[in-house]
Amino acid sequence: MAVIKWDGTRRENKDMPLMKHLEELRKRSIISVAALVTASIVCVFFAGHIFSFFIDLAPDYDFIYAMPSQLVVQYVQIGIAAGFILAFPVILYQIWTFLFPALKSKEKKTIILLLGAGVIFFACGILFAYYIMIPSMLNFFFSANISDRVSPTITIESYANFLITTFLVFGVIFELPTLLSAFTHFGLIKSTWLIRGQKYAVLIIFILAAIITPPDVVSQILVGIPLLILYELSVGICYLIEKIKAKRQTA
Repeated sequence: MAVIKWDGTRRENKDMPLMKHLEELRKRSIISVAALVTASIVCVFFAGHIFSFFIDLAPDYDFIYAMPSQLVVQYVQIGIAAGFILAFPVILYQIWTFLFPALKSKEKKTIILLLGAGVIFFACGILFAYYIMIPSMLNFFFSANISDRVSPTITIESYANFLITTFLVFGVIFELPTLLSAFTHFGLIKSTWLIRGQKYAVLIIFILAAIITPPDVVSQILVGIPLLILYELSVGICYLIEKIKAKRQTA
């Protein structure tokens, strides 16, 4: 694009690179939204089968829906959540492609490793919630009922919200090594700080475990021990990152 000066001469618009970036951002955003919408539509058709898969986690409960449209609404919600999971690699790739030209070679490698580790740890958190925490929590809530006049009947909406919340909480918690590694790489924290703060970390971890789990010792231990392992793993990874950075600076 060119603009006309008052003297009649032409000069190039200095904002042209910005316009190109905005056009690239628009293109990547459209692709990401299209991937999300397509994946969500596909998953909505299979939402009933997906939800049946999760209902098997709670064989002791009976499920109801309070309004005629509630079941369909939950199927749509589940389909969108599953669609986001399926489309997430495409969205992540579009973000990466948009940022790729502005990064140096070492920064590209670092971000690739961090993104890959983030996806892996998030998946581990979801699997941990599915196989260990959700069955444990459901069993505890079921055993808390000591009256024969109270039956464990819950709505589809409340159960779906419980599942989504639990998956997100443990997916984010398992991102601890990725976050601490990123902070160490960019010089925001040091491994020595993490080592000196281990006793405080243990206290915070078990307080957090007591908050996000039912009030029983078994559930708190099931959450606390993996978090301690993740913290110690983070300390080791941060230490290695510092060593690698020190060798590069020396070289």
